[in-house]
Amino acid sequence: DIIPSDFARELSRLQDDDEAMPFEDFRARLEDLWPGGIEANLEWLDPEPLGVASIAQVHRARLIGGREVVIKLQRPNLVEIIRADLDLLYLIARLLDATVEEMVLYRPVEVVRTFENALLDELDFTIEARNAKIIGANFADDERIFVPAIHDALSCRELMVMDFALGVKITEIEGERVEPVLRTVLDIAFRMAFQHGVFHADPHPGNVLVMPDDRVCVIDFGLVGHITGNMQQTLIQLAMAVATRDADATTRLIYRLGRPMGRVPLGELRATIEELMNKYLVRSLDQVDATSLINELTDVAIRYRIRVPPDYALLGKAGATLEGIIRQLAPE
Repeated sequence: DIIPSDFARELSRLQDDDEAMPFEDFRARLEDLWPGGIEANLEWLDPEPLGVASIAQVHRARLIGGREVVIKLQRPNLVEIIRADLDLLYLIARLLDATVEEMVLYRPVEVVRTFENALLDELDFTIEARNAKIIGANFADDERIFVPAIHDALSCRELMVMDFALGVKITEIEGERVEPVLRTVLDIAFRMAFQHGVFHADPHPGNVLVMPDDRVCVIDFGLVGHITGNMQQTLIQLAMAVATRDADATTRLIYRLGRPMGRVPLGELRATIEELMNKYLVRSLDQVDATSLINELTDVAIRYRIRVPPDYALLGKAGATLEGIIRQLAPE
């Protein structure tokens, strides 16, 4: 929704089809990280990658005893490469801070710092493993979702071993399977956000698999968001206000969920929100572009000096990603 479709197609390869590191390098790194090396832990290791993403490479394997697993190994020297990129981002952010007066509202240095923390957390697979266990426990009673178990004894900061799940990317399913699977995915997303308060913040198609029995397998918990009970209530009220085209309530709720950076002209803000509602909510439900509406509401909040807390932004990003998947598979 943000960039041209040709660019989006190419960039989507970074989800699971990037350039692979040589298998010999993959094996050598495992030998270094595991006491006893590969022979003490594996019966078999597939030389062909199961997936190659921008951060890690994944191979199938079989543990001693016969358990099928996947091994997710971080790319070499990744922290150094990312820190060099972050140094450039900090330089740009400081230049913007010093030269563009309006940047006081966007706080670019703080944005880069938040991005840095989230990205470095994503490079620590022990955090991802902990997130996977929390979300797996939250859905332990739901047979529609499968969260692979983590093998802690074989995992560390840059290596994670988890149970193998046979499945395809959600965007590859067809026919009568599509609607029930999408309903399951939506239900899972709502339970994460509005019941558990812990949600997968990066549900792109490479992270949402569909198994042969139509169970939904969710993987890669490097980026999760947290929604408190008060935030949940505010979001429900905001959704109802938008759905009923109540510009007054929407204005009050945006003011409440954000962090005003000064005096906000609420009358002006209300008029702007009413314009947006007239623009986006005059069509039938299947034509409502929720992603663009959320993005524009966020821009309006910033324009009126109301800062949006990071977890709300993460939830908006996750919702936009899911909407994109659903529109691709079942636009009606």
